[in-house]
Amino acid sequence: MALIEVERLSVTGRVADVSLALEAGEVLGVIGPNGSGKSSLLKSLAGLLPCRGQVRFNAAPRGMRNLAELPPETRARLIGYLPQSCASAWSLTVANIVALGRLPWRDGESEQGQAAIRRAMETMDVLHFAGRKIDRLSGGEQARVWLARVFAGAPRLILADEPVASLDLRFQQGIMVALRRHADETRAGVDCGVILALHDLNLAARHCDRLCLMQNGVIRAFGPPEAVLANPALPGIFGLPLRVDLRHDPPVVLPA
Repeated sequence: MALIEVERLSVTGRVADVSLALEAGEVLGVIGPNGSGKSSLLKSLAGLLPCRGQVRFNAAPRGMRNLAELPPETRARLIGYLPQSCASAWSLTVANIVALGRLPWRDGESEQGQAAIRRAMETMDVLHFAGRKIDRLSGGEQARVWLARVFAGAPRLILADEPVASLDLRFQQGIMVALRRHADETRAGVDCGVILALHDLNLAARHCDRLCLMQNGVIRAFGPPEAVLANPALPGIFGLPLRVDLRHDPPVVLPA
């Protein structure tokens, strides 16, 4: 069953006529060169960019609902969005930042809210510096804190734009595993899912169920990683010769 359905979505000058569906329990990787429309697609799905077309969300038990018709608080509970870069205008503690994820639920001070906040910090391995100020952390540490804020909100759908860009190998792996676990979750009979934009094609091949290859705002290929990465148009889209080794599982992509 689809968690979200996108039909002929367009954002002026950025995304053109995109149609796709995210299945429940799926991790979908959006790949493509800089300027291909990945971030704009995620922003429009989060309701942060005006767009044309239809975006429907499986808001069980009421079934598929037009996302634009849902109240903002409902959308904030259903969808967690991580932009490419985050910043705080104030020197807040890590615990304060993560607690912002509970705002749609209005329960940050309750036992349930505090448990969700702690769980999110444990998931992102930031609990040990919960009392430190966000602006005193490294870029990679801050990235984990901002993703912990998303997890604290317990959304059904996570939209993450380059969530591992500033992280070392250990934390890249940890975050991809955490996103996989989120997609595998079922809460009260309701499924979850993840859509993330990635530049690392090998991470995408290893951790995503399907890939969406974009160029100039349109989808050039969509399907299992081995099929998308074997697409003969791939080198031209990225502008350099590539060697895709399909003998490995998952496939390995290297500059030729």
